[in-house]
Amino acid sequence: MIVRFRVHVFGPLRVFDEHGTEHIPTLEAERTLLLFLALHGRRVHVEQAMEALWPGMAPSEGRMLLRKLLYRLRTLYGPLVVREGDTLVLRADTALADYEAALATLAAYRNLQLAPDVRYADWAESAGRRIASVGPKCCRS
Repeated sequence: MIVRFRVHVFGPLRVFDEHGTEHIPTLEAERTLLLFLALHGRRVHVEQAMEALWPGMAPSEGRMLLRKLLYRLRTLYGPLVVREGDTLVLRADTALADYEAALATLAAYRNLQLAPDVRYADWAESAGRRIASVGPKCCRS
C-alpha cells in the first residue's frame, strides 16, 4: 500500500499521514531536510542536503549522520524520503499542501489586471497600480 503524506511548511512543520494523523518532526535535522526538499523541487543532491543540514562538516561524518537521519525518517514515516543514488527524493505522492496552495494563489495574481474589460475612471487607477506593483514582488518565478 502506498502511503500518501501531506507536508505543511508554514507555521510549525507538520506531516500528516494518509489517515490524517498529524506528526510533528522532533529533530531539527528532520524538519530541515523536509523543508529543504520541499523548497528545492523535491529532489536534491546528497552533498547539497548535507551542507544544508550540517554546514562545513567533514563529508564522511555528514554521510554517517545522513544515513542515521534517513533511517529515522523511514522508521517514523515509511518511504517519505528515499535515496536514489546520489539524490534524495521527497516522494512524488507527497502533497506539499500549504506551500503548493500558496504558490498557486500567487501564480493566479501574476499579470493580474483590474477588470481589463471594463473602462474605469481615474478613481480605479490607483488600485490597479497597487496590484501591478505588488504582483511582481510576490510572484517571481
